[in-house]
Amino acid sequence: MDVWLEKTRILEALKGHVQATDDPAEAAELKRYTEAFYRPAYPADLIATSTRRLAQIAQTCWEAAVLRPKGTPLIKVWNNDPDPTHGTPGRTMILLVNDDKPFLVDSVTAGLTSMGLDIHLIHHPTIRSWRDDAGKRLRTMSVEKDNEDLPTADIDGTVRESIIYIESERRGPKMRERIESELTEIISDVSAAVDDWHRMQGELHQAIQGLNANPPDVEPEELAETFAFLKWVADNNFILLGYREYGMDGDLTDPSFMPEMKHGLGVLRDPERLIWRGPDGFTVMSE
Repeated sequence: MDVWLEKTRILEALKGHVQATDDPAEAAELKRYTEAFYRPAYPADLIATSTRRLAQIAQTCWEAAVLRPKGTPLIKVWNNDPDPTHGTPGRTMILLVNDDKPFLVDSVTAGLTSMGLDIHLIHHPTIRSWRDDAGKRLRTMSVEKDNEDLPTADIDGTVRESIIYIESERRGPKMRERIESELTEIISDVSAAVDDWHRMQGELHQAIQGLNANPPDVEPEELAETFAFLKWVADNNFILLGYREYGMDGDLTDPSFMPEMKHGLGVLRDPERLIWRGPDGFTVMSE
């Protein structure tokens, strides 16, 4: 079987499974959204699921994301009602709709895995949406490959939206609340790191220039190694997640000395966020 021809057949069959509405324009929009939703999917991800179930998934996401204020992520976690007759298992459903940014899918799946969840199904299309000032979706269309480098907000008023739909084993209310809470934090971290990336790159280059202008009194080999490392990091070999500047005026040998945080970027914008780990857990500063 040619899996790509089978995918084409499934996409065509989906049109007949999209639930009609009383509004012809709305019905046409739902069909357009469903096609955009599955266009980037691998054939195996479609072949393994019934066409009727695929239509249900796309419509669920379409209805859930009808309203999303600009810049505000939409996160929903719920349990479905199993329907063995149509091959619908009882699972926990997770939906995230956000302005498209790098690292979203990897960060979300890693976060769910760290919580002990197995991912049974995932779809993550990127769809361009037209929304009004209140965030109500007016129309959608798929993002073609030749448009992947478009900015988040295009000149015609559309927004590139990342849609992540995941199914995992069925979980109770407390775990679903935890999933929603942790995913909210993950998306916030991703947004902070991506939004501040250029500024963090600038701080890194300033550090390199400052080290060159005022080199410390260390062995030449150590200084050269430091330069080489910082330049390697700056050459897109490292994902910058956070930056923080400290004021170190004082006696560093004094056990009571506490550095002063001046400002932070990325995930380190929050001065209360601890990143150093000591023998008793996270601490303000390592020795």
